[in-house]
Amino acid sequence: SIFNCISGVYRPQRGEIRRREESSTAVDGTRGGSGMPLGVALARAQQRAQADPDAALADLDALRSAHPRNPALAGERARILLRLGRDDEARQGAAEAIRLALAGGAGPIAFDVFTAFAPHAPLLGLDAATHEQLAKILMQRQEFDGAAWCFRAVATLGGDALAAQKGILSVADAALRAGQPDRAAELYESFLRTFPGSSLEGHAVDGLGRTRRVGAGA
Repeated sequence: SIFNCISGVYRPQRGEIRRREESSTAVDGTRGGSGMPLGVALARAQQRAQADPDAALADLDALRSAHPRNPALAGERARILLRLGRDDEARQGAAEAIRLALAGGAGPIAFDVFTAFAPHAPLLGLDAATHEQLAKILMQRQEFDGAAWCFRAVATLGGDALAAQKGILSVADAALRAGQPDRAAELYESFLRTFPGSSLEGHAVDGLGRTRRVGAGA
């Protein structure tokens, strides 16, 4: 599995990050410092980053001075910092972008930034409530491994442990409904290993049985 419940490493299922949503969400209708639409200015910075990331970073810093709470700008800046090897700053920027996106109702941007920084997820410094919000977004997009990882983080970070367990099981159930019995079985099995003696153990056992029946063609 790409999601290792033992090591806690999460890697997104879809390797290519969907930047098209960033260019159309939370940027249209506003303008950058040059007077051009902010979405156009962001797209130019993304293109410039391919050849000259330092110059693109300067462009984004200028845009952010005028739009400090724009999550798309914050997310792109974090990506460029990561490309430049400034990992600590990049992680801080990614966490800020995710928080801004969630606060502004820009779920697609939060999704894109989180999946872009998936290998760094344990180091982003996000709290339990933020992980719970991300888990729900990831589950809606059928990123089941990432959703389970986030729900597990909720419990680890001191959130409502029972709610986190219910969340993990809801992810496994969703994977099964989506026609992914192998992934669902992996999540049910992980739940049983991670939360032995849980009051929800029966749900996991029943779910695991359903995956086996589906696999057997029952």
